[in-house]
Amino acid sequence: MAFIIGICGGSGAGKTTLANRLKDIFKDDLTIIQFDNYGMDHSSLPMEERVSLNYDIPSAYDGQLLSKHIQSLKKSKTIDRPCYDFKMHTRTKETVEVKASKVIVIEGIMCFAFIDLFKNYDLRVFVDAKEETRFKRRKRRDMVERGRSEESITKQFYSTVKPMHDIYIEPHKVKSDFLFDNDNDNGLDENQVEKLVNLIREKM
Repeated sequence: MAFIIGICGGSGAGKTTLANRLKDIFKDDLTIIQFDNYGMDHSSLPMEERVSLNYDIPSAYDGQLLSKHIQSLKKSKTIDRPCYDFKMHTRTKETVEVKASKVIVIEGIMCFAFIDLFKNYDLRVFVDAKEETRFKRRKRRDMVERGRSEESITKQFYSTVKPMHDIYIEPHKVKSDFLFDNDNDNGLDENQVEKLVNLIREKM
């Protein structure tokens, strides 16, 4: 049966970076699933409405579908993972086939906000970084990868991302099994990576 790891933390904290580092270490034994791809389908809405939606609340994500997919992966079944287009603010029609592996990493800002998901994790990791650091990283990512303006990124961060982080994400820090401090912008702390890898292997 697969070992399920949940990696939570605020936007820009470094969840994807940590997940990819674990992939480098465990290689084909580890599969990463980004909860962002389970964003709700808004294709029926006009673009102006999609842009104004709050994407930093649990209801913006299909936790039920991800929970179902985790159960399938635990039984060594292949799933068809949805895809999300961040520029168009909706799901695409394409899916990606994901096969089960020894270790499954679920990473995303809301992956601890759903009780059914939270209970399914064998290990819960919270990636922590200060607000200023997270904002700087998010701005850099969204401008380069998602084609958004600095003004729109700043407005969204302080109107929805920050207040929703305080409500739905930050409280889960104390519930995690491993707190990864990632406020340094010089790359991941390899000492912490080693401790986390040892913990994973111990629990497996």
